[in-house]
Amino acid sequence: MIKHLDLTIVIPTLGEETINKCVQSVYNNNCHPKEIIIIIPRIHVDKISSLVRKYKNLTIYETEFMGQVAQRAYGFKKTKTKFVMQLDSDIILGEQTIERLYKFLLN
Repeated sequence: MIKHLDLTIVIPTLGEETINKCVQSVYNNNCHPKEIIIIIPRIHVDKISSLVRKYKNLTIYETEFMGQVAQRAYGFKKTKTKFVMQLDSDIILGEQTIERLYKFLLN
């Protein structure tokens, strides 16, 4: 059974092709975050494929912001969990990355 951790992952993006692989790598982990938040500028929202939109605990926020720093800050304000992890949209996680980081934060 997959554990859902008190963790939100925030991913700022411009809708690059790598976002699908990034999100899939999160779901390939042995532990899942309670929520994944994707922040994308409104003018690029058409670049996100339906693959990204199929996950239940994934929320997409469309913003006017173009820069990653502003996108991250916006995403951090939307979180409801104790812990937040930020990923760039071209990061591919190993299968135990989330669990290892979460355990490190708890110690």
